[in-house]
Amino acid sequence: LAQAALGALKLDVMIFMDVGLDTFHYLLAFGRYALLQVLQLGHTFTSGIPGITHVVEYFPNEPVGLEERQKWWSESVVTLASPLPYFDPFAAEKMSGWKGVHWSDRAAVFELLGLSDTALRDRGVCVSRPSSKSDTGTSTCDLDSVRLYYCPKWLIKLHPRFDSVFQKILTMDTFGILVLTSWYDQDQPGLTQLYVDRIRRRLGPLLARRLLMSKRHIDDLGQWVSMLTHADALLDTWPFGGVTTVYEGFSLGLPWVTLPHEDGLWIGRTTRGFLLEMGINETIAYSFQHCAEIAVRLATNRSWQAGIRQR
Repeated sequence: LAQAALGALKLDVMIFMDVGLDTFHYLLAFGRYALLQVLQLGHTFTSGIPGITHVVEYFPNEPVGLEERQKWWSESVVTLASPLPYFDPFAAEKMSGWKGVHWSDRAAVFELLGLSDTALRDRGVCVSRPSSKSDTGTSTCDLDSVRLYYCPKWLIKLHPRFDSVFQKILTMDTFGILVLTSWYDQDQPGLTQLYVDRIRRRLGPLLARRLLMSKRHIDDLGQWVSMLTHADALLDTWPFGGVTTVYEGFSLGLPWVTLPHEDGLWIGRTTRGFLLEMGINETIAYSFQHCAEIAVRLATNRSWQAGIRQR
């Protein structure tokens, strides 16, 4: 019925937004409903369906040539001059009070993460504030001396080889805490633990003390934005990068540290494409080691970070 209804429209162009994300849309795509049938932004791999003729990309300033990009697609690649989506920036003055949204300060973010003074001491990252005492009479921790390295991506995007970047970051920055995100563990019980166990093994017992899991606060935009804003470095995933979360970070004026896919896979080049559109190449890495070095510099060199954010 769906194929007949679409065919009756006699379309010139049909744009498929989510082929492969569910069975119905995948099977629907095998029909021919228009002269041109196009894959839109969001498809990470080719559909492999003969009736889909083109796929849209939009990073004209990228160093990866058309021939290199075309090898990943059975569809013909069309490169647009600018990104199609417009992402409405997260602006406090615009969204204040919307659905109870409120932005938290750094202390509130640490509380949200469960990083009390005791927790920071247990992780070995507490630098006492001068002449500052808590209610118990002990010195309180200086939160500005602790760096948050935040990778707010779906855990299935974390390739085992990328674990070495986390290990290098925590080795280089002894006051760094790595924050990863558990997105949909309520729907896939145990998935988060599988990834955490793997990463902990790579980090070893000492570094693993500074690995922290956070839930994706989907229902509280204020908490989500606060987490992004108070991260000292935002880490893109490899080789499967991001789009929506990357947009969200950029809308707040936050740079991402990214390692592009070396063979030109589209979803592994998105963050680099956005950065190059803005004339920023300082946070684009060429190796795992370089990725860790950029992240640590971004987190520890506040003036360098501020200069990039201004751009």
